[in-house]
Amino acid sequence: MRVFLAAYPWDLLDDDLDAVLDRLRGEVGVTGLALWAASPAVLHVRSRPLDPRLVRSEGGLLFHAEDRHYAATRCKPVAAAWLKGKDPLGRIVSACDERGMEVRAVISASRIGRMPQRHPETACKNVFGAESHVSICLANPDVASFLCGLVSELSTSPPTAGVVIRDFDIAWAEAFSPELRGLQVTDTASRSLLSLCFCESCRQGAGESGVDAAAACRSVEAMLQLSFDAGGPSQVGTAPTFSDDSPLGAFLRWRRDELGRLLGRLVQACHGDLFLHRGVDRGSYASLDEAMISVPAGVITRIENAAALPSAFASTARLNELSLPEQFAVGPRGPELVSTFSRAVELGFSGVEIDNFGLLPETAFAPIKQAVRYARRSAEAG
Repeated sequence: MRVFLAAYPWDLLDDDLDAVLDRLRGEVGVTGLALWAASPAVLHVRSRPLDPRLVRSEGGLLFHAEDRHYAATRCKPVAAAWLKGKDPLGRIVSACDERGMEVRAVISASRIGRMPQRHPETACKNVFGAESHVSICLANPDVASFLCGLVSELSTSPPTAGVVIRDFDIAWAEAFSPELRGLQVTDTASRSLLSLCFCESCRQGAGESGVDAAAACRSVEAMLQLSFDAGGPSQVGTAPTFSDDSPLGAFLRWRRDELGRLLGRLVQACHGDLFLHRGVDRGSYASLDEAMISVPAGVITRIENAAALPSAFASTARLNELSLPEQFAVGPRGPELVSTFSRAVELGFSGVEIDNFGLLPETAFAPIKQAVRYARRSAEAG
């Protein structure tokens, strides 16, 4: 039973790295780190008394990328402002290796910070033509080649045990932002429609596959306009699905297949295990289960409560692991963390990942330690 803590490099390096890793490995029983290497924008208040208490980052690459991995794309790496002259990834990987801990590199595929601003031609666009300031389009050939180079580099230099892909979708990400206001976008169906990307790459790629992207776009505009006129979401109802015999249904199927093809390329580019991080309750059109059917990738499924645990197992995945938010280890949810670990072993999960090391208070490590022990007992008994 492998147990990972997801962490940003600064949450380790702002503390005594050796002392932190010694404790996580020796006392708590953590077997590895899921270390952010290409992150979205971050705004965190840390639970433990580290300086600074508030961490703000526009995101970007948290390691020094080598240009040779990106020769096949016009989409070049954008380093986080925090990086400067540091070599955080190499230092942490080396320290973990000395303690027998695995390190996985974590990347946000479509939401790497600063990328839409540096490469606006790669940004997602919604049905109204508004560019995203957050997400880049995974259907863009340059973005796809960039991600393949990123996965290849992170799995070789320094050598990590694997790469975890988060935010693997094609979406105008602002549609699901709590800051978005409007009567017409108060429900999941309307937000899903508004999240659809109709950038030039999507329109061209769909058209080359025989899909009428313009007709799909008009359909989305019409459904949203009904919502606008009604002053709310009542006219939208249930959002269309992949099986709809319509231009929009064909467009959604094309997008799903495009994600599947990209995932296959990323698996080939990775020199270790590739894991796809997904949520079971996310309101979007990204049908990752279908995209994974013929691809030998591992899956890390995030759940917000223990009741969703049985539905988190993906039978088509090569490996299944579980992702839990940091709230599971805090306060009254400690016993739930222990029982969830044990139940995960029974269901066949090979590992558990807990977010977010920097947000965990000191009191969280006791229930994590107990959960690890119970899970290993369950695994041995099984």
